[in-house]
Amino acid sequence: MGLSLEDIEFEKIRDHVGHNVVAVTYGNPPVAAAIECETYNEVLYNVERLNMQTLRPAGMWQFLLLVASSVEKQVIASDELENEITNLAIVETAKALGIPLSDLSGDQDDSWSELVEVARERGDISVSLKKIAVLQLGERIPPAAADKEN
Repeated sequence: MGLSLEDIEFEKIRDHVGHNVVAVTYGNPPVAAAIECETYNEVLYNVERLNMQTLRPAGMWQFLLLVASSVEKQVIASDELENEITNLAIVETAKALGIPLSDLSGDQDDSWSELVEVARERGDISVSLKKIAVLQLGERIPPAAADKEN
């Protein structure tokens, strides 16, 4: 992490000999550090913390199956897996209710609606399939690496 010898330019240092050069950090806690020439108000070198974690909002699908108020199954899937998680919800809910899949209508939405209604009537099983917002924890890509990816 930081500057390598290849990043440091002789001319950049030479041009600021005799100037007021300082090392500073930005953020609390620090997320970036710089070497700056205060004489010319110029940033000579700037680096960001490579492993700084970031939070990104994301839409996800959540399937929740409760049996006797205890979590039996909980599945979270990315937005593009809506069809797959819906199929999983149908299979798992039908199994929990003891309903053969062949007894359900062929349409995915109708099958899910039927199962939700049966679960509601029974009372001991609760199911939900909904889109939720989550914050995904990830690592920030340093500017140099981001440039290489693009």
